[in-house]
Formats: sequence, C-alpha cells, structure tokens
Amino acid sequence: MKGKYIEKIIEILQGNNRLTNKEIGVMIHLTGQAVGNRIIKLVENGIIRKFSVEIEYPKTQFIRVFMDRNNFSDFE
Repeated sequence: MKGKYIEKIIEILQGNNRLTNKEIGVMIHLTGQAVGNRIIKLVENGIIRKFSVEIEYPKTQFIRVFMDRNNFSDFE
C-alpha cells in the first residue's frame, strides 16, 4: 500500500499510537472515519501486525514477613 496518507498515518502511529482516528485525521486533513478505514486496510494487508502495551512496574517492592515472635531486632 502506498500513498501520502498511508505513510503519514504509519508515521503518526509510530510516534503515538494512543491518538484517536479523529485526532490523526485533523493532523492530516482527513475525517476520522477515513483514517479508520485506512488503518483497517493496513491491518488486513499485514502492514500493521499488532497493537501492544508495555507495562512499567514500579521499582519499589514490598515484602511482607510474618513472625511467630516479636524479636524484631534479631530479624533486622
């Protein structure tokens, strides 16, 4: 698939895939529906193969310790 709109849509999605079709359309002077139709074609033709989410887990971890006695200084 070629075309200036297709290439621009791909470029925009690579930069920020959370934009709505309408937001992309405003950027490239198309309707949201026209953008959506082009994205569907990109998926159908295998150009866009997946949509993904990356999760960043917090660096802090908590460990819960259960003790039979209150010998806290021994534990530390």
